[in-house]
Amino acid sequence: MRRATGKSLPLPNSGLNFLRSLRDSLAPCGIDVAGLVRPRTRAPLTEMKFVMNHSTFATLALTAAALISSGATASGFTGNVVVASPVRTCMLVRQTGFASNFLSLQIKVLMRSGVYEYPQFNVVTSSLGYVVETTGSCYRIVATVVTGNQTRFQIFHSGLPNVGVQSIEFGGLAQELVFDRTSPNPGTSTSDSGRDVQYFSGSGIWSVTAEWRNPIRIATASPLGDSYSGLKIRFSTTFRAGDHLYFDVDTDIAA
Repeated sequence: MRRATGKSLPLPNSGLNFLRSLRDSLAPCGIDVAGLVRPRTRAPLTEMKFVMNHSTFATLALTAAALISSGATASGFTGNVVVASPVRTCMLVRQTGFASNFLSLQIKVLMRSGVYEYPQFNVVTSSLGYVVETTGSCYRIVATVVTGNQTRFQIFHSGLPNVGVQSIEFGGLAQELVFDRTSPNPGTSTSDSGRDVQYFSGSGIWSVTAEWRNPIRIATASPLGDSYSGLKIRFSTTFRAGDHLYFDVDTDIAA
């Protein structure tokens, strides 16, 4: 910083000297900053240290808040995508009805450690038979048949620290429970209207993608692109303690 005369200012030895230099430099420009330096009768050095310390703390607090907000993002849904995979041949596809249809559905969970887990659904509500549930090492998955073309999946992390989930794959084999997309409509004969994965609610710093796998064809016909034997839920980063995910999709029966 230079005075109006063009002479260089020496480096300040303290916060007080710096403010005095700033005052002297700006005064010739018509800027009144006399209040930056208090009279000595008020113990300026002590007051200045107090002001500078609190200013430093405030700056650090704002910086920390900015780092936290930039590092943590809200959970979200990146969409439905089709992944190239083998075709499954069936004789018919129809709307699902009961939770018992879920019992043969394979579940393949990829853990953060790289290990796979294979939990199995169990019926937990028998009055209507519409709800199934399974529990793994650090998670719980609940599926509820809401309507003929709406099944809600709820995935919870149990809170176990340092253990997380990377992806969850449903089906992909010759099980009777399959998945039906929104389009085309009408699509596979007798499958009725479908539903793409619809993100309902979530909590975490990840985004999630629904991957549709193993398209279904009826007899020798070509797959129409609405019915699939497998559905994979992939997290962009680890699904961890305190996280949850709710989504809706249409489930059908294949034979």
